Amino acid sequence: MRTLQSILFATDFQQANDDALNATARLATIFNSQVSVLHVMEPFSKGVIARMREELKQSLLVPAKPLSQHFDPLNSPKNQLRKKHEAFQKHIANLRM
Repeated sequence: MRTLQSILFATDFQQANDDALNATARLATIFNSQVSVLHVMEPFSKGVIARMREELKQSLLVPAKPLSQHFDPLNSPKNQLRKKHEAFQKHIANLRM
């Protein structure tokens, strides 16, 4: 019996491809194959590329938010661990009483 070492699955990610994807997965399982997924898009027009380039430039000009706006130091993993340690220490102290 021949084996399939690798399977190329070409898709445009539409729902109509679900059956083909399921069949590919079944074959890959049966033959213990590696599956590679290929997705090809139509080329962008020059106008679309120019708009994308301009949007990227504009997004790079916007200053980044300070880290403090993305990170709550009171909820940091280090603080959470410290709180758990303190709770454990209290529990141990209560056991000793």
